[in-house]
Amino acid sequence: MGVEEKVRTIGIILAGLRALLGAPSKITATAEGQVATGGLVLIGNGRLYGGPFRIFPQADLRDGLLDLCIFPRVNWFTLARCGPQLLLYGSIPVSAVEAFQAKAIHLTASAPTPLEIDGELIGHLPLPFP
Repeated sequence: MGVEEKVRTIGIILAGLRALLGAPSKITATAEGQVATGGLVLIGNGRLYGGPFRIFPQADLRDGLLDLCIFPRVNWFTLARCGPQLLLYGSIPVSAVEAFQAKAIHLTASAPTPLEIDGELIGHLPLPFP
Protein backbone atom coordinates (compact mmCIF):
# COMPACT_ATOMS: atom_id res chain seq x y z
CA MET A 1 0.00 0.00 0.00
CA GLY A 2 1.44 3.35 -1.08
CA VAL A 3 1.56 6.54 0.98
CA GLU A 4 -1.48 8.02 -0.77
CA GLU A 5 -3.56 4.90 -0.07
CA LYS A 6 -2.43 4.90 3.58
CA VAL A 7 -3.47 8.54 4.00
CA ARG A 8 -6.85 7.79 2.38
CA THR A 9 -7.31 4.77 4.65
CA ILE A 10 -6.56 6.85 7.75
CA GLY A 11 -9.10 9.41 6.56
CA ILE A 12 -11.76 6.73 6.17
CA ILE A 13 -11.01 5.34 9.63
CA LEU A 14 -11.25 8.82 11.17
CA ALA A 15 -14.56 9.47 9.39
CA GLY A 16 -15.89 6.18 10.76
CA LEU A 17 -14.83 7.11 14.28
CA ARG A 18 -16.55 10.51 13.93
CA ALA A 19 -19.73 8.67 12.88
CA LEU A 20 -19.47 6.39 15.91
CA LEU A 21 -19.00 9.28 18.30
CA GLY A 22 -21.59 11.58 16.72
CA ALA A 23 -25.34 11.65 17.20
CA PRO A 24 -26.91 8.68 15.42
CA SER A 25 -29.06 9.32 12.39
CA LYS A 26 -31.19 6.91 10.41
CA ILE A 27 -30.70 7.27 6.66
CA THR A 28 -33.28 5.81 4.29
CA ALA A 29 -32.28 4.96 0.73
CA THR A 30 -35.14 4.56 -1.74
CA ALA A 31 -34.41 3.27 -5.21
CA GLU A 32 -36.67 1.68 -7.80
CA GLY A 33 -39.06 0.11 -5.29
CA GLN A 34 -36.32 -0.93 -2.86
CA VAL A 35 -36.05 0.72 0.54
CA ALA A 36 -33.30 0.25 3.12
CA THR A 37 -32.55 2.14 6.32
CA GLY A 38 -29.27 2.31 8.17
CA GLY A 39 -26.79 4.40 10.06
CA LEU A 40 -24.33 4.63 7.16
CA VAL A 41 -24.98 4.51 3.42
CA LEU A 42 -22.16 4.24 0.91
CA ILE A 43 -22.79 4.79 -2.81
CA GLY A 44 -20.33 3.91 -5.53
CA ASN A 45 -19.97 3.18 -9.20
CA GLY A 46 -16.78 1.14 -9.13
CA ARG A 47 -15.83 -1.89 -7.06
CA LEU A 48 -13.39 -0.03 -4.80
CA TYR A 49 -14.05 2.58 -2.12
CA GLY A 50 -11.43 4.73 -0.42
CA GLY A 51 -8.52 3.02 -2.14
CA PRO A 52 -8.11 -0.75 -1.98
CA PHE A 53 -11.43 -1.62 -0.29
CA ARG A 54 -13.86 -3.83 -2.27
CA ILE A 55 -17.08 -2.41 -0.86
CA PHE A 56 -19.11 -2.82 -4.07
CA PRO A 57 -18.10 -6.24 -5.46
CA GLN A 58 -20.95 -6.32 -8.05
CA ALA A 59 -20.20 -2.84 -9.43
CA ASP A 60 -19.53 -2.35 -13.12
CA LEU A 61 -18.55 1.08 -14.44
CA ARG A 62 -20.36 0.32 -17.72
CA ASP A 63 -23.77 -0.84 -16.45
CA GLY A 64 -25.28 2.59 -15.70
CA LEU A 65 -26.13 1.57 -12.14
CA LEU A 66 -25.10 2.97 -8.78
CA ASP A 67 -24.24 0.48 -6.05
CA LEU A 68 -25.42 0.94 -2.48
CA CYS A 69 -23.96 -0.53 0.68
CA ILE A 70 -26.11 0.11 3.76
CA PHE A 71 -24.89 -0.57 7.29
CA PRO A 72 -28.07 -1.13 9.38
CA ARG A 73 -26.30 -0.01 12.56
CA VAL A 74 -23.17 2.03 13.14
CA ASN A 75 -21.82 1.13 16.55
CA TRP A 76 -18.78 -0.40 18.23
CA PHE A 77 -20.06 -3.92 17.53
CA THR A 78 -20.25 -3.15 13.79
CA LEU A 79 -16.73 -1.75 13.90
CA ALA A 80 -15.44 -4.86 15.72
CA ARG A 81 -17.24 -7.11 13.24
CA CYS A 82 -16.25 -5.32 10.01
CA GLY A 83 -12.98 -3.54 10.83
CA PRO A 84 -10.59 -6.50 10.97
CA GLN A 85 -11.85 -8.06 7.72
CA LEU A 86 -11.77 -4.67 6.00
CA LEU A 87 -8.20 -3.96 7.06
CA LEU A 88 -6.87 -7.50 6.52
CA TYR A 89 -8.75 -8.56 3.37
CA GLY A 90 -10.06 -5.31 1.89
CA SER A 91 -13.73 -6.32 2.12
CA ILE A 92 -16.58 -6.36 4.62
CA PRO A 93 -18.68 -9.34 5.74
CA VAL A 94 -21.58 -9.66 3.29
CA SER A 95 -23.95 -10.43 6.17
CA ALA A 96 -23.13 -7.10 7.86
CA VAL A 97 -24.66 -4.91 5.14
CA GLU A 98 -27.58 -4.63 2.79
CA ALA A 99 -26.56 -4.04 -0.83
CA PHE A 100 -28.41 -3.32 -4.05
CA GLN A 101 -28.09 -1.47 -7.35
CA ALA A 102 -30.24 1.23 -8.96
CA LYS A 103 -30.19 3.89 -11.66
CA ALA A 104 -31.50 6.61 -9.31
CA ILE A 105 -31.47 6.88 -5.52
CA HIS A 106 -33.20 9.19 -3.06
CA LEU A 107 -31.75 9.62 0.44
CA THR A 108 -33.58 11.01 3.46
CA ALA A 109 -32.59 11.17 7.13
CA SER A 110 -34.32 11.39 10.50
CA ALA A 111 -32.14 14.36 11.48
CA PRO A 112 -29.92 16.81 9.60
CA THR A 113 -27.22 14.54 8.21
CA PRO A 114 -24.07 15.75 6.46
CA LEU A 115 -23.36 14.39 3.01
CA GLU A 116 -19.84 13.80 1.73
CA ILE A 117 -18.65 13.00 -1.76
CA ASP A 118 -15.03 11.88 -2.05
CA GLY A 119 -14.39 13.17 1.48
CA GLU A 120 -15.77 16.65 0.76
CA LEU A 121 -18.85 17.95 2.58
CA ILE A 122 -21.36 18.99 -0.10
CA GLY A 123 -24.50 19.56 1.95
CA HIS A 124 -27.11 17.72 3.98
CA LEU A 125 -29.79 15.17 3.29
CA PRO A 126 -32.30 14.77 1.64
CA LEU A 127 -30.70 14.55 -1.79
CA PRO A 128 -31.59 12.65 -4.99
CA PHE A 129 -28.93 10.81 -7.03
CA PRO A 130 -28.32 11.50 -9.91
